[in-house]
Amino acid sequence: MTKAKTYKGKPCKRGHDGTRYTSGGECVECNKARQQTPEYKAYKKARKQTPEYKAYEKARQQTPEYKAYGKAYRLRVQEGVLKLLGW
Repeated sequence: MTKAKTYKGKPCKRGHDGTRYTSGGECVECNKARQQTPEYKAYKKARKQTPEYKAYEKARQQTPEYKAYGKAYRLRVQEGVLKLLGW
């Protein structure tokens, strides 16, 4: 899912061009930089190991939307392979 962005015309406090997410106002470049830090990656890895997260993921994978998306994705991949093979 893509987040909506806006341009404020004024740079953020770190001097980036001013493109921000509309939901929280965070600078897009600052967000990317934060997600590349070892601390953030360790946090994400640890979070995925919690029982709450595992239960959430299991429940999410049982939804009809999740299953339909997976089926559509597999069909697109299969079509792409067939096109590569010239079928």
